[in-house]
Amino acid sequence: MANDLEPVVRARVAAVADAIDALRNVSSGARMTGSGACVFAAFAKEAEARAALAALPRRLRASVVCTLARHPLAAFAS
Repeated sequence: MANDLEPVVRARVAAVADAIDALRNVSSGARMTGSGACVFAAFAKEAEARAALAALPRRLRASVVCTLARHPLAAFAS
């Protein structure tokens, strides 16, 4: 997967480039969402995610979250 906007955003917004680089130091799978509102990486285990979080520079605002298997309103939409 690739995000075609990432090179453009990296070149224009130093804070996004910094966040991507920092996260890539702890996960080769780090990626930027959409137009760069967030940077993320998926981990197989929560402990791996927490270790990556601890290794990130304190200047970054980061957190560990869990994905949902299904959107809570999926049944309502069908």
